[in-house]
Amino acid sequence: MAQVMKKLPPFQNMAAAAACNAIIPNIPQSRVYDCFALKMGGTFVAADISDVRLNLGGKRIWDITGPHLDTINLSYKYTNNSGNDYLPLMFHFPRAKTRSGRRFGSIDTKSVSYSDFSLEVVVDGTQTGATLEALYLEGGPKPAIEQNGKMVSTAQMFRALLKSTPATPSAATHTVPLPTGSNLGNLVSAFHFFHT
Repeated sequence: MAQVMKKLPPFQNMAAAAACNAIIPNIPQSRVYDCFALKMGGTFVAADISDVRLNLGGKRIWDITGPHLDTINLSYKYTNNSGNDYLPLMFHFPRAKTRSGRRFGSIDTKSVSYSDFSLEVVVDGTQTGATLEALYLEGGPKPAIEQNGKMVSTAQMFRALLKSTPATPSAATHTVPLPTGSNLGNLVSAFHFFHT
């Protein structure tokens, strides 16, 4: 049975033809989110988004531009975005080889209570007649994994997508700081490098 995407609450501060910070300040909890999708209307496209920020429990867990997110989605074949009208924020890994592997990145607000959950989209204002909606795909319970001979919950694991912008003023070897978001430990699955 195919899953159906449902609507999140409407964005606040969305302007049809001006720069804005559209925000959903209180995303409903008590769900397991596999994916969000930004549905863009009018002449609005991913290139008009200068930042997508997702905050969970007082921490920034996603911070990426629309064009960079679109490129990452294309590299994983999550969308071909030929109509350029949907921009997915994939938390789960739909192409993983195991069922538990597909669910590791999902955001579980059902069994973990967070102080806040919000989505902000920074729009640069070049579009006309723009509309913006956020949809979500809900998943079932997250799997437990075996660690040191016992089963451990993955409820507090989720996919984070954070950026670091190091200065590289000359041709040389440079250190790139990794934006891990937490000192509690991370499973790093990929690095994506973009340059001007």
